[in-house]
Amino acid sequence: MTPAPQPRASSWWTLLITLGVVWGLFQALQWWQSQRQSQALAEVLQQHPVKAGDVLMYTTSSCPYCAQARDWLGRNHVPFTECNVEQEAHCQAEFERQGSPGVPLMQVRGLWNLGFDAQWVTLALQRQAGQPARHQADSPSAATPPRP
Repeated sequence: MTPAPQPRASSWWTLLITLGVVWGLFQALQWWQSQRQSQALAEVLQQHPVKAGDVLMYTTSSCPYCAQARDWLGRNHVPFTECNVEQEAHCQAEFERQGSPGVPLMQVRGLWNLGFDAQWVTLALQRQAGQPARHQADSPSAATPPRP
């Protein structure tokens, strides 16, 4: 019996280069989507400026999605109120009253969403405060907080 041939070094380099190209394309796609979302948000903010109290986010100190949301909102100049449920008793009480299973829990102009989704935030900011949703697409989430 002859031993199986060993892969050549050039095969490994080809694999590494292919993986590098795929990773680079994925990063470029994410950057492009982020730029598009930021541009869409800028247009929305021109038409529907954010007022104090329009964006409320329940967070914890150790939540990576909360940090991502904080960073995105700050980078895009969206004023928001952060309520850390680990550091502030009134935030924890209100968060528990909402019955949400996790953070970030976001309320944007009366709409609730569990988790951070830049597209959802943009759609919710398009909605005028107190205005009922006309279509399902206008209402990215329910008017009540998500519950388990």
